[in-house]
Amino acid sequence: MSSISESSSSPLTRSVVIVIVAGCVISLLGFGMRSSFGLFLEPMTTAHGWSRETFGLALAIQNLMWAGAALGPLAALIHIAIDVASPGANGWRGA
Repeated sequence: MSSISESSSSPLTRSVVIVIVAGCVISLLGFGMRSSFGLFLEPMTTAHGWSRETFGLALAIQNLMWAGAALGPLAALIHIAIDVASPGANGWRGA
């Protein structure tokens, strides 16, 4: 029976595994935080006298703002790409 030695795994393979594990941990923390707000529904609504719908609307607005903040850099890159592809009448191409 042969055993696989540690020298057979390349540094690239270890780097890929580290990146995948780090990405999974980040996703787990981010999605867990978003999913845990349902646990706070009853304590928050009873403490403040809000209805279930009000709390749900607040979470929906928060998720839309979160998505907008995540897409902001992408929109900036698209704007820069369009500006560089077709500069204004004066020929200014941006920084």
